[in-house]
Amino acid sequence: MNRMLENIEADLWQKDVFLSGLADILPNIKVLSLDIFDTILFRLYHRPIDVFIEIGKRAIEKGMVREGITAVEFQKIRILAEKKARSLKKIRYGNDEVNLFHIYDAMPKNIGDIEKLRILEFEIEKHACYINPSIYSLISYCKSKGIQIALLSDMYLSSDQIKILLADNYFPIEWIDQLVVSNEIGIGKAGGKLFDKLLCNYPSIQKKEIIHIGDNKTADIDGARCAGIQSIYYGVIPQNLESVFEWEHIRHGVVFPQILSLRKLAYYMNAEYDKEDKFWFQVGASILGPFFVFFSEWVVHSCKKEKRSSVYPFMREGALLASLIREGIKNEQLNIEVKPLYVSRQATYFAGIESFDTEQLGNMFERNNFTVFDLIRMFKLEDTAECLKQYYHVMLTECKDIELTEGCSLRRYLIDFFSLPHVANKVNELIEKERSLLIKYIEQTCQSVDEFVTVDLGFKGTIQKSIEKALQLSGFDSKLTHLLAIGSEPTSKHLLEGMDIRGWIGNAGENQDFIRTLMRSPEIIEELIQAECGSTLGYQERNDSIVPILSNDMCSEQERRYKNICQQGILFFQKLWFHLKKNKKFLIEDMIFNKREWGALLHRLIDMPTRQEATLLGTLHHDDNFGSDHISTIIHDKDTRLLEKWGTEEFLERCSHGYHATNVYWPQGVVTVQQPSYFFRKYLQQNEEGHYLAAMNRMASTIKSEGLTEIIVYGAGDVGQCLIKVANLHKLQVRYIVDRKTSLWGEQIDSIEITSLDRMVNSNLHIYAVASLSFAKEIERDIQEAYKHSNVRPTIFTPI
Repeated sequence: MNRMLENIEADLWQKDVFLSGLADILPNIKVLSLDIFDTILFRLYHRPIDVFIEIGKRAIEKGMVREGITAVEFQKIRILAEKKARSLKKIRYGNDEVNLFHIYDAMPKNIGDIEKLRILEFEIEKHACYINPSIYSLISYCKSKGIQIALLSDMYLSSDQIKILLADNYFPIEWIDQLVVSNEIGIGKAGGKLFDKLLCNYPSIQKKEIIHIGDNKTADIDGARCAGIQSIYYGVIPQNLESVFEWEHIRHGVVFPQILSLRKLAYYMNAEYDKEDKFWFQVGASILGPFFVFFSEWVVHSCKKEKRSSVYPFMREGALLASLIREGIKNEQLNIEVKPLYVSRQATYFAGIESFDTEQLGNMFERNNFTVFDLIRMFKLEDTAECLKQYYHVMLTECKDIELTEGCSLRRYLIDFFSLPHVANKVNELIEKERSLLIKYIEQTCQSVDEFVTVDLGFKGTIQKSIEKALQLSGFDSKLTHLLAIGSEPTSKHLLEGMDIRGWIGNAGENQDFIRTLMRSPEIIEELIQAECGSTLGYQERNDSIVPILSNDMCSEQERRYKNICQQGILFFQKLWFHLKKNKKFLIEDMIFNKREWGALLHRLIDMPTRQEATLLGTLHHDDNFGSDHISTIIHDKDTRLLEKWGTEEFLERCSHGYHATNVYWPQGVVTVQQPSYFFRKYLQQNEEGHYLAAMNRMASTIKSEGLTEIIVYGAGDVGQCLIKVANLHKLQVRYIVDRKTSLWGEQIDSIEITSLDRMVNSNLHIYAVASLSFAKEIERDIQEAYKHSNVRPTIFTPI
């Protein structure tokens, strides 16, 4: 086995949703047939034609094309040249199967050096591809069982080129028993022709002993069926309107195309989980995983570059972050200590105060869900505050509105209470004690108090500031570096004071539009990556050492299990990433510092959740973990009542002013639970240029605005399936799907029958929505022609 692929788990394929069912089938199989692109091989691009942009860029850099050609122009020329080559081949030879020579012969002769461009395309194709580790593990398993491997491809590359491409990506060529390429024999998979050729190559093997796997429903699934061969649809890469990747695309465009295929694979590697558990794994593997894995890469990169020897992630997120960073350090073969540091805002609060004053107390009145009792308990004044017991239940945010005597509110009374000499003395004693305990804990835990690196999710750097102030007040001249995943605008004050505090996706106001949303509703992210322990309340001496005092973890056993599954997904993505990183080393430098895109990854989750995300993530409980025992679900019934009372627009406007304005944790989640398509439709309309979804959405909106409720969709392809999903969002019922292909008649898509146009002419519904961008006018004419002898005139909507 090639060393570049040797760390792939042998049973990885059994975790793959699309492949796990093969375990019961393979004992009766003698030949495993596989599609190549988007099945065995993934690309570092969103679409195959995006490769042509890269060819154009490189060709311009190398002077291979004439002056004035842009990369986008080259892409368009390359696409059109392939269409031209196929058309010429069809006219001359009766088939449209072409190779790279045919395509580049169809290019304009004055574009540049045709031969060099053709060679460049193949070189970039090798650069752009990598082996799908799941399929690789399946092939490896099959070879160990004596099952032969056949590769079938509708492709313009030759079999020799495909072998070179596979070998260049560390695939053992000797494992391939048959390689059948459409352009070399003049037939494709459609209609089963390429599969018939495969059968001819195995005359002694029965059809039932062959199984084919591929990503194209028409070519791979329908084609295999026509030849009588069983098949499995491998739907990792194909677009799916309901997937988080499509929602992400609508909200932010294509986010990191380099790892999009890897994220999609990670999303589907959950065959071992039950239905609801799959969701938690998917959030971890495809959204949080990429974010936190690359955050850990940034941490490791920073430590390596600056020769740091110790890193301390803050708990409660620190357990997961420490695991990710350790694996990153191991992958880089570095020697850096990584240890979680049990700190919190509450545990470091007193240690960072030089002396307690009215301003410090005033900040307490802004705390979320914080009562008078919480305040007294936090300052350990229970024995001194008899006069306040009757007010223990009152929220501090409400104290200003409770008048005790004329001109004296409960807030004023509390401030006066803390100003009493005996109370102030007790508070200052507490400050000194807590600072001493924190410093001892840091000295005991860290390699050196003089210089180390802390790691935290974010946002304002409050804990970091408290630690630095405590060290300074204790006489240490420490040089610390603080690395935040998400740094907010307030860190600019810390920078002015000389703190080395850095934000990965932004800091001191950078990317504030994204970060403001994440700071407004951080509870989901915080809860999903927390360890199974409570927050750090403080420290105590025990057996000559300092140990953290932890609050109780108030989550249910089931909720802890969900979080654990999510974190397993995060760690799983890191394994997949290391596989890709080993084979494509250049990726890390290209991606790690692209702050804006990493911000978009989490921003979409908060700002435009799917209904499933809003519903399930909203059930998580959040505790405020700063002196309070308050815990609540992230989405609460009271939130829904506010939405119903104010209406969507006013609800979102009021909630935009922060948590204190409405006491709603996640406004976008609340809206999505009640109105699943609200944000989808909103952002689809705002980002509709060049997107086929936008055309379908506009058409569905038009149909709905005319008061119609039922339609026939013309077109069973990808665009038609997209239109069906969009129609559902607009509450339009699709009664039938019409398609020209007779082979599809009687089949179903989402329980909707595919049928003929002639049958619909004689039905009681005659409202058509054309699901095609390229042939809309032709289809419209076909429908009108079909009704030529009918007394009914059809209503036809097209996206054009």
